[in-house]
Amino acid sequence: MTADVQAQRPLIRAGSEFLIIVASILAAFALDAWWDARIESQRMLEKLQALEAELATTRELISAERDRLEAARGAVAEILKHISPDAPLQDPDELKILMDLSFRVGTIELQGGSLQAILSTGELAYIENPELARLLATWPNTLSSVRTKSAMLEGNREIILDYLHGQFPTLDIAQKTGQMTRYPASGFEASSAVVQRDMRVEGLFGNRGMLIEDTDERLRRLDVQTVDILVLIREALSR
Repeated sequence: MTADVQAQRPLIRAGSEFLIIVASILAAFALDAWWDARIESQRMLEKLQALEAELATTRELISAERDRLEAARGAVAEILKHISPDAPLQDPDELKILMDLSFRVGTIELQGGSLQAILSTGELAYIENPELARLLATWPNTLSSVRTKSAMLEGNREIILDYLHGQFPTLDIAQKTGQMTRYPASGFEASSAVVQRDMRVEGLFGNRGMLIEDTDERLRRLDVQTVDILVLIREALSR
């Protein structure tokens, strides 16, 4: 019996050593995984900090764009008020000023570089809060909808200028919209009746007013989503 125990001791020792080696390897892997996760977590925090700063700036830009849209909306409303068969004819220069103001909004370009970096590298998967991950994933679509709708304002502006060119001097307006070379100086005097008695002009500016409303609503949604994201990012950074 004693001989059997003595014979088994080398096997027991070998087995113990094997288990120690396996445990050491597993511990090393676990330590590496923990360290990698810690590094990745630190990287994500740095990216969230950069994203927080970028989105705070984006909110300021959204506010400025909405102010411009509000001014353009007021100008369009004033123009429409003067378009009817009975409306008193306005000074042509006053109409030019109103049209110019209504044209000072076009395609809205807002950047999302920090978020794009997170999305393009697949690092969104490292964000622990599922609601934050969802909002970040959908934010570019909301941003794109703003650009798409606001681009229609430029198209509407071009339609109006094309329609009025040859009937109402457009150079004074076009200079401020970057279209000076396209619309040369007109060789005739401005007539307010051309604008105020034309129901087609009413339809074009009415459409412009609706596009301004739609663009502003999309900006409002983008701002709300941005605020929600900032709240969750700041919660993550405060832990």
